Amino acid sequence: MSLIYFFYFPLQKQNCRITSLVVDEYARGTGVGKRLIDHALEKAKSLSCAQLEVTTSLTHEATQAYYERSGFIKSSFRYYLDLGI
Repeated sequence: MSLIYFFYFPLQKQNCRITSLVVDEYARGTGVGKRLIDHALEKAKSLSCAQLEVTTSLTHEATQAYYERSGFIKSSFRYYLDLGI
């Protein structure tokens, strides 16, 4: 798991983003993901972050369902331009 902390202008507060969270397929269903998210929550709270956010691919439907079961709220779509670099 990788976390970043940044000032989120719309809220005028610090936020925490999970930029990567990977659980080996053989360890899935054992609570590892929950422990990682709990760790991220504690880190975010300790740094007075207003939100903990995470993104995932539109094709990862099981991952989206997992995050929603974990209490995350789907709030937006992410758009990007490929700059060809």
